[in-house]
Amino acid sequence: MLRHSAATVTRDTSQPAAAGYAAHSGARLTRVVPLHDLAEESDVTLISLELWTTCMALRLAPRNVDSDPITRLASHSKWRAVDDTGGEYVEFSYYSSEAAGLLVETRMFGPALNASARTLTISAPNATGPLGLAIPLP
Repeated sequence: MLRHSAATVTRDTSQPAAAGYAAHSGARLTRVVPLHDLAEESDVTLISLELWTTCMALRLAPRNVDSDPITRLASHSKWRAVDDTGGEYVEFSYYSSEAAGLLVETRMFGPALNASARTLTISAPNATGPLGLAIPLP
């Protein structure tokens, strides 16, 4: 967490550094599921699924880097997540960052994943067809 004042910017090291909602909600990271081997036929490269005590963060990178970042991000709307126990998760936030031509998006879902879930299915309509992915949870 950064603390700002008129003269200085300091980093509060008493809290773990994390992006967005999770950092400000007091959530703790419980597990990271690597996804780089999934969705090879999709128009996105999946990076990871972060499981937090209060939410989940899906990180991905669109493969189409020719369009405007806002257009790319908006092309995936109305994301859904459902687990194999019947739990449903709401996408409550998304954001992106871009550096050196690489755009990374983060999709935030809540509430926290059901501890007994073994598969999480993420789906989203987009410009080139639906993205549907079943993520095995170790």
